[in-house]
Amino acid sequence: MNPISPERSGWLLEPEAMMLLQSHGFPFPRWKWAATEDDAVKWLQGRRRPVVAKVVSPAILHKSNVGGVVTGLRTPHEVADAFRHMSALCREMAAPFRGVLLVEEAGPAPEVIVGLTTDEEFDRVVLFGAGGVTVELYRDVSFRPLQLLSPAAARRMIEDTKVGRYLAAARVRCYDVESLVELLVKVGELALAEPRLTELDLNPVRVYDQGALVLDVRLHFDSRGG
Repeated sequence: MNPISPERSGWLLEPEAMMLLQSHGFPFPRWKWAATEDDAVKWLQGRRRPVVAKVVSPAILHKSNVGGVVTGLRTPHEVADAFRHMSALCREMAAPFRGVLLVEEAGPAPEVIVGLTTDEEFDRVVLFGAGGVTVELYRDVSFRPLQLLSPAAARRMIEDTKVGRYLAAARVRCYDVESLVELLVKVGELALAEPRLTELDLNPVRVYDQGALVLDVRLHFDSRGG
């Protein structure tokens, strides 16, 4: 079920975007949207991996720029401290506080970006390229108009990038390039199902020998779309 009201527009809160994408089969680590400190601490119980905490606020889009991301949390005390830190951060910035997003840390792997943007010539286009902090540095990105996207076109998009060719040719470890093809196709299917979707950044996406995981999401709806 689509958890987003058809009247919504603008940037979704990250956990809202994750709920929407998860309902369409996008892969994420285990996560929790904690509205209270107790919710956050209880969810940590039984976790074997460290946890990342992110502030949730409609006024804070770039969380890491303002200290709204804390990594490596392992104990209830650390999670409680992170929750209080996020709440205090919002008070200092006069930003609405909507809780904390907790995400299990994923294992190391190459990072790519998968997404959708709006182009003046082709309208909406799907994109793939090197992800993480390298996006702006290397600009190793390929694009396809949404209407022309297919599994074959998605494979060619990956092959058109240096990171894609590296993943396909790596000798020490085999990476699941097919999972990236499936992810690109899912982006295209979501965009066709949601005409108001104008921007989608999945960055980074970590790709493993089996599967891939989306670690960060930004998603924008335009009420004038459709």
